[in-house]
Amino acid sequence: MELKRVHAEGSDYRSLIIVKKESKISEIMDLKGKTIAFEDIGSSSAYFMPYIELVKYGVSQEIKNSKGSLKNKNSVKYVFSGSEFGLVSDLMSDKVDAIAYSDQDYEELLPSIKNQVKIIHSSVSYPKGLELFNSNMDRKLQFKIVNILMNMNESSAAASVLNGYFKTKQFEIFYENNSIENAKKTIKSGLVPLR
Repeated sequence: MELKRVHAEGSDYRSLIIVKKESKISEIMDLKGKTIAFEDIGSSSAYFMPYIELVKYGVSQEIKNSKGSLKNKNSVKYVFSGSEFGLVSDLMSDKVDAIAYSDQDYEELLPSIKNQVKIIHSSVSYPKGLELFNSNMDRKLQFKIVNILMNMNESSAAASVLNGYFKTKQFEIFYENNSIENAKKTIKSGLVPLR
């Protein structure tokens, strides 16, 4: 049995690749020979997903971090900005050509920033978070845990605990949908970058 984490912003999200509005980069293929900023190695929407998109679309045979030198002009170089603010700051100060960003974080950008950028690529949707049980776990214990988690949102005392866990609003049993299928295909593809 698996549970899907539901956040205030929803339970699925996409990764965006964003450039400055005046940039000549208009599609993902234009990133060859350019530098993109990811947030950090633990970010799904601002590292794993966009990295996979670059490989999946054949943008580069070689994606190197900032310490590696590019062997050819068709490669993509990347850096880590460390935070959502750092991503926007690096893009606006021309330290990088593009950034990877969550669609939900993009919605929260100030209008003055949104007016200066454009989205050149959007990934398929992925689930924000899943809670999985080991198949060897006792079924009675699984159901007990599921019952507790699914009813936490009804308790005001548990609300702060939920919010402290990746800003979770509630848990729900998930059923197969496109975002789950997308996640499974990606994991099976072997494209997930190493940390």
